[in-house]
Amino acid sequence: EEVDAYNKRHHSRVHPNYSNINNESAKLVVEDVFSITGRGTIVTGKVENNFIKVNDEVDVLRNGTVITSSVIIGLEVFRKVLDIANPNDNVGVLLRNIKSNDIMRGDVVQKR
Repeated sequence: EEVDAYNKRHHSRVHPNYSNINNESAKLVVEDVFSITGRGTIVTGKVENNFIKVNDEVDVLRNGTVITSSVIIGLEVFRKVLDIANPNDNVGVLLRNIKSNDIMRGDVVQKR
């Protein structure tokens, strides 16, 4: 049990100082949009307010209005695949059923 507790504290992707950081929804302001054949649309940006995880349901907002909804199906940092992204991580987010012309720089991807 002590070994499990140690491994959770020291080898978890979630930084221990971020536990229950706030009640705001996680968001990512889109910096760039890529379309990768065979994968889909990837948006990049910095995670703010809270964590995002694979399978999280998200809304895409433009000027404060929801323009579409999606699900996170992948997270990457410098070719490293993640299950969870911490606040302040710069990440690539693969979104389900989003075309590259549906989303643009400045849009906000916000966790529901």
